[in-house]
Amino acid sequence: MKKKWDQSKLESVNVCPYCSCALRNLVHKNIEDWSFNVAPGLWSYYECNDCLSLYLDPRPNRDSIGEAYENYYTHADGTNESVIRSMRGLIKNDWLSYLIGKKIVPQLNSPRFLIKLAVSIFNKRDLPFWIDQLILGAPGKFLDMGS
Repeated sequence: MKKKWDQSKLESVNVCPYCSCALRNLVHKNIEDWSFNVAPGLWSYYECNDCLSLYLDPRPNRDSIGEAYENYYTHADGTNESVIRSMRGLIKNDWLSYLIGKKIVPQLNSPRFLIKLAVSIFNKRDLPFWIDQLILGAPGKFLDMGS
């Protein structure tokens, strides 16, 4: 069974963190942290009916949010593990760029045959949910709070 975020370290978000509106719609359910693999468990995203912001509910509380960033790529310490993690991210961007037909940077710029091999190993269903929402969707504004 996959690891989950400790339920005692979560807090409910009853209103939009941006505009305080209490009206919302569930837009993404049971989402995994596919991008960085630092927040175990399944997460739900809600869209505010007023300002259209997207936010987690429940979310990690103040005391536990640091756990999501302990092994985050921005905290690299120069060890071989952080180099490997960086390389994986570059290769993943090569793969995503190939699948969606748009360049995602930074990239390793892997040879095309290696990207095709990766595509054959990983399925398009493995695309993170935000690809459709942010990259393939209509142009617009995006505010990422907390990154």
